[in-house]
Amino acid sequence: MARSSRPGTPRLNKLLLPPSRPGTPGGRLATATATHALHPKQPFQTLQQFYDWFALLDRSVAHSQEAHFRAHVGSVQGHLDRCDLLIDRVEEIDGLVEGMIDGWKSVEDGGKSLKDASEALLDERVYPHSTCSSRTSDLLPCRTSYFPSLRK
Repeated sequence: MARSSRPGTPRLNKLLLPPSRPGTPGGRLATATATHALHPKQPFQTLQQFYDWFALLDRSVAHSQEAHFRAHVGSVQGHLDRCDLLIDRVEEIDGLVEGMIDGWKSVEDGGKSLKDASEALLDERVYPHSTCSSRTSDLLPCRTSYFPSLRK
């Protein structure tokens, strides 16, 4: 690999080394102020080093400013997940209620047909040769139907 003539981008995880010569200006100042991870470890040698450091600083600021938005999005996502669970549960219960209603209708229909069959059986016992039913509205004309035959 060809070696570049410009110095590499400084890495933030390197240890801060004291200057090689004790009389270097700013050596103690750089050591005292470079305690934060975003502070440059060494003076910038090139414009690219400054751009890299500034991009790192910009990403860090954007990340810290957006942290509460990410927390809120996480909270909203939790609420959405809970709502999805509730919707699934409501749909499950709705299906059970529909089944209960269908069962109730089936019992009602079965009860009505049993009632009709019981009335028909009772009519056959009370009036074995008649076509009249035991319903009150049908009962009166049926019982009075033999009177005209008596008049003749």
